[in-house]
Amino acid sequence: MGVQSRSLETKIQPLVLSLVKGGADTRIVNQFVALCHRMATRYITMKANNPSWYQQIQTEKINDLAWDSIAELFRTDDDGRFTCLIDYYQSINLEKITEGELYSATRRLVFRKVNDSLFRFMHDYDPSLSKIIRNVKLAVKESREVSLVRRWNTYFLIFGNEGDNSISVTGWMPPEILNARLHPFLTTKENLHEVITQIHDMITTQNDYVHAYPLVPLCLIIRESHIFIQDPLPRSVKPASNLIQDDVSRIIHSSITYLKIGLRQRYVQTGKIDENTFDNYFYGIRDYYIDSYVFFIEDIPYFTYIKKYLPGLTYSLYRNYHRKYVEYLMRLSRSHIQQQLGKVI
Repeated sequence: MGVQSRSLETKIQPLVLSLVKGGADTRIVNQFVALCHRMATRYITMKANNPSWYQQIQTEKINDLAWDSIAELFRTDDDGRFTCLIDYYQSINLEKITEGELYSATRRLVFRKVNDSLFRFMHDYDPSLSKIIRNVKLAVKESREVSLVRRWNTYFLIFGNEGDNSISVTGWMPPEILNARLHPFLTTKENLHEVITQIHDMITTQNDYVHAYPLVPLCLIIRESHIFIQDPLPRSVKPASNLIQDDVSRIIHSSITYLKIGLRQRYVQTGKIDENTFDNYFYGIRDYYIDSYVFFIEDIPYFTYIKKYLPGLTYSLYRNYHRKYVEYLMRLSRSHIQQQLGKVI
């Protein structure tokens, strides 16, 4: 399953270029739809295992929810252009971006659409959330520092001036972090205007995440914070599997890049490993940990991931020459990734 998803990664760049620039035939559209549906299905399946958010999702509904979630991405205007995709990818240099980076950017788009769809799905079962959303919208109308905008068919709160830190694909603050920072400042006395002001200050005084937040997830955080105040049972932060997958992916990419730069002299400049092989090791290592930490796909040998980037590699050659390097770099990468994830858990 994981290998199949990675095989599609090498094809994503020409698919996106055709869809954005025009001229995509039915085959290309179907390939990209299938890729997005696979991403959405995996993400919903993972979310369905978290009873605190998605108790109403039943296994038989996951496939339909996935289709509903991505349908908006493929709506066209009168000229047949995929306007949502064009709007999203216009800030990305599609000629220079790597396949892996484009795959991650596409996954972020799909995850956003899935979250939006799931929150709408929950809306039918959660009238109290609707009331909070309505009241937050009213509070924002009266605020000079917070505004409400619509991007990719999703409502976002912009904290400060939109031009200072506009919505981007870098992601917003994970809910676990915002929750942890918000709880100590709340009592049962704050009104919603004061809560929004507090959140505004927390988001605008940091630069690790964009100064914006999707409306519905923010309302869920506000409600959870007040429930915590009224019933302060001991709680612990769940492991990295519960972080927004955008940020887990970002941490993995950042860790791999950091290690690749730091270890290049040790292996490439000393002649132990040629530069192309060294880079391909880390492409495979990146894919392995994306599958492990984002999609929870396990028990696929390291060899499978490395062979993708070294097509002529035999297991005999891997065992006799490459395995000692790959296994050592895998251990280093795991340690560094877990250390970075620990900073936001």
